[in-house]
Amino acid sequence: MTNNQSNEPSTIICFCDLSALWLDIIRRQRAVTTFAKYQQVLNCYLLPTFGSLPVMDIDTLLLSDFFAGLQKPPHSLSRQTVHLIKTVCQEIFYLADALALVPFNPCVGVYVPKRCYDPSDILSTEAIRALLQKKHPGIYENLFPLMLVSAMRFGEAAALSVQDIDTSHNTIRIRKQLVTYYQDGHLRQELHPATKNHSCRTISLPSFAMQYLENERIKRDEKQRFAYAQWTNPDDIIFTNATGGYLSHCHVYRKFKKLAAELDQPNATLHTLRHTGATFAYFSWHDLQKVRSLTGHTTEAAAAYYIHSIERLSQGEQSIWII
Repeated sequence: MTNNQSNEPSTIICFCDLSALWLDIIRRQRAVTTFAKYQQVLNCYLLPTFGSLPVMDIDTLLLSDFFAGLQKPPHSLSRQTVHLIKTVCQEIFYLADALALVPFNPCVGVYVPKRCYDPSDILSTEAIRALLQKKHPGIYENLFPLMLVSAMRFGEAAALSVQDIDTSHNTIRIRKQLVTYYQDGHLRQELHPATKNHSCRTISLPSFAMQYLENERIKRDEKQRFAYAQWTNPDDIIFTNATGGYLSHCHVYRKFKKLAAELDQPNATLHTLRHTGATFAYFSWHDLQKVRSLTGHTTEAAAAYYIHSIERLSQGEQSIWII
């Protein structure tokens, strides 16, 4: 055997098989929420693109093009999300390097460029009004506008319970988040603390936003009567599926993407609601500290990341609601 032949990886393995091995190794090394994020990244982005490819055929140039494409339509992911995807990919290839499946880690030389935000990163005024006025009714007609006004994450909204709502003061307490992950080949959903330090936050909402919650409570009672013996909702969650279970993130996401297309904003995602809510709240209050309290960020700099320019709008349009 020549020197050149001895330097070649001795085993050919596809990316999906290597990913499964990596997941099995880190399953007990990472927190449940972290493992769930990594699994979602694999299933949504990495496996559809690289799953069937031999690991040794995935090089730095291919990965660079892939990560750059994630920040463009139709994905339009934030740089933070792309960095998370790169972290997962990089760890998988560190395992490949350790097993001598590749001569080096091709992720090391990949640079994730900064993403330039444009007006499409927040919803238009027309789209906001359509959501708030329920011009496009559907099974999530109360969830989407509530997420918009409150700037909540999907997991936080999906974990809201009756005891978190104070109708006398028009406030909600955000203390839990819904986490979805795979374990032993089965999809599992659990409620976890909203933050790593188990802190919670209380936010004030306008009366019309509180009405969304009341409307959803009425719909939930109707679901319970229809489901009868099949109903199960031990956590007294507001937003449930037909039998009282937790909402499916994938189903909600697909419904929102369909709605976003109808609103002529096909690049919008569920997280766009959070960005839009934080932006309009800032231009209503002109107080970054209040926005930080609304979004739950630990620093004003983190909250400022969610605020985008809406100078193209009139003063009246900037203050569609006062929270």
